[in-house]
Amino acid sequence: MEIRALFVDLGGVVVVNRAREIGEQYEKSDGLTPQMTKNVFRFIQTAKRTEEEINIYLQSVNIAPDLWERFTKEFYSSETRNDDLVKLLFEFKEKGLLIIFTTNNSDAVMKGMQKYEIESLPNLVINSSELQVAKPDKAFWEVAFRKTQELLPDLNKDEVLVIDDSNTNCISAREFGFQTYKYINNSNSVTEIVALI
Repeated sequence: MEIRALFVDLGGVVVVNRAREIGEQYEKSDGLTPQMTKNVFRFIQTAKRTEEEINIYLQSVNIAPDLWERFTKEFYSSETRNDDLVKLLFEFKEKGLLIIFTTNNSDAVMKGMQKYEIESLPNLVINSSELQVAKPDKAFWEVAFRKTQELLPDLNKDEVLVIDDSNTNCISAREFGFQTYKYINNSNSVTEIVALI
């Protein structure tokens, strides 16, 4: 089946980071477990939250706000633009493919896109903080597909390729009916994506 739309994860694919390494460091030094960070990110990413709301939530789960600030500062400073993939996505867009950023992110996602000079790349951005539902929830994919069909009304689910670095997100997207590619940041990934298009 022909691919007509790419749903590309923004954080971890278009913008890569050292999340795993930093997470392991903070788990050893401060007891900040992967489940704890996942829960906080989920809280932040499923609605527009004020700093006060975030601090109250952090305190409710026994995470000091200054610890969270140090962790996120290091996490975000480790991010870099995935230049090889960005170049490929611009080429795909020129050939007529729709590029849709699908992201579990805060409402500051546009600032990040401007920082990495990729705001002109996506035809559409599907952001969990605006939907109040995050990947891998089926409702996220339903909204993403419906909004994409507004741009391309005759689009079928099997004409969408989801590129995501989360195995869980890929499984849920595949169960929804999309094609998927589990992204690993290495030299083969761009070649493998080209072969799928």
